[in-house]
Amino acid sequence: MRIVYLEAYLLRVPVYFKLAWAWAPITARDYVIVKAVTDCGVSGVGEGCLYLDRFLEVMRLSPSIFREIKRREFADINDATSFVERVSLGIRGVNSALDTLMYDIFSKVEGKPVYDMLGGKKRDRVKFAEQVFVDDPEKMVKEAHKIIQDGTQHLKIKIGTTPEQDLKLIRDIRFLVGDDVTIRVDANQYYPTHVAKKLFKEMARYDLELIEEPCRFKNFNELRALKKEVEVPIMLDESILTINDLKRAISNDALDALNIKVTSKYGGLSGSKKISQFAERNGVTCVVGCNEELEIGTFVDVHFAASLNNLPYPCEGIGPKRLKLYFADKKVDIEDSAFLVPKSKGLGISFSSEQLVNIATKGNCLIIPLTGEAGKMVADRELKSTLLSSIASFPLLKYKKVARLANFSLQQSWHFYVLWIKRLRALLIQNINCPSNSKYYSGGMNGKGTHRPVSRDEFSC
Repeated sequence: MRIVYLEAYLLRVPVYFKLAWAWAPITARDYVIVKAVTDCGVSGVGEGCLYLDRFLEVMRLSPSIFREIKRREFADINDATSFVERVSLGIRGVNSALDTLMYDIFSKVEGKPVYDMLGGKKRDRVKFAEQVFVDDPEKMVKEAHKIIQDGTQHLKIKIGTTPEQDLKLIRDIRFLVGDDVTIRVDANQYYPTHVAKKLFKEMARYDLELIEEPCRFKNFNELRALKKEVEVPIMLDESILTINDLKRAISNDALDALNIKVTSKYGGLSGSKKISQFAERNGVTCVVGCNEELEIGTFVDVHFAASLNNLPYPCEGIGPKRLKLYFADKKVDIEDSAFLVPKSKGLGISFSSEQLVNIATKGNCLIIPLTGEAGKMVADRELKSTLLSSIASFPLLKYKKVARLANFSLQQSWHFYVLWIKRLRALLIQNINCPSNSKYYSGGMNGKGTHRPVSRDEFSC
């Protein structure tokens, strides 16, 4: 199997709700969205969320990665995903997007849903919890009440202000929503261990389901001591970035549950499957977390959650609803605070490139084509109101506007400006040389519509 057509977009989505936690607010989410067609006519889609990946680095290195993907012929899903991991240069978001793309394509080739490629469906419904982010305490209580009124029975509350304020917040929410609603808290490593011990011993009386990342950094010895004193299961997220981190945490008895973010942290479904299997073998429960995935990522999460052997806790993830960004042909079905697992082949979702570009434009998103096919799609739409189409006509002295719109520093925006001009020139050359009646164009970036070897410099950081 060979990919003959590949569109890839780098998407920066403004955050219109207050997504903030104890350390810093987040004003945007970044995604890699891919769509491909194989030589046998099977199409697929994928999504990755940038997690510890640098936006400008992804913009610079991704075109070389996608060219390598189009040069290779794949024998099976293991061959495809292992090659994707090798050529992704450690960029988790790109790895996740291409990995989920391969699962979508190969499951369609075999005529089965993605969860069957992951070990089979273990459940028809996946319960989820909705998050309340750090804000004024009164607003957080009101938001929690609204979520419950809308039908959700599971809450995840972000904390990290002062121990007194956080304790009062959880008390108020518990009294408001009653005993039938599950509540978990996430401190995002905010508190020193000695403060966390005292706080969570008191907070435990409000019937907490889980405590996520209760204290600072990867001090697994201190986490073990806290875990022994607090009678609530401890879940780790950002402390566990590799399987070696998980091994250290398990050897120190520092966690009860692991938050797995499929489209970001571990490189897609393949990496998430490996780390979940290791966790389950060692008695650690897995929870499918949320990185504000878009529609494709939400389907990925549901398929992965459906395949897990043990899933006692609700998962997370209603990114499209929070971001108000809908561009795909389907939405995941929701019933009684749970996702209904799709039954169609592959992921069960696709999207129109024109719809993606239009919706991104209306949502004031920054959308950057990472392949020649995607560049032609954006150029053909003539979306002059977007930053994408207008940036090429900016006088050099107006590059400060890029910083303001894209949330870059002035130095970052200057690098972005230079990179974009180079990418724009390459895409224009490629599109000029691309035959207009060509259904699939698999040309390289040399302007001749043919592949060429990729130099070592193109893969350097």
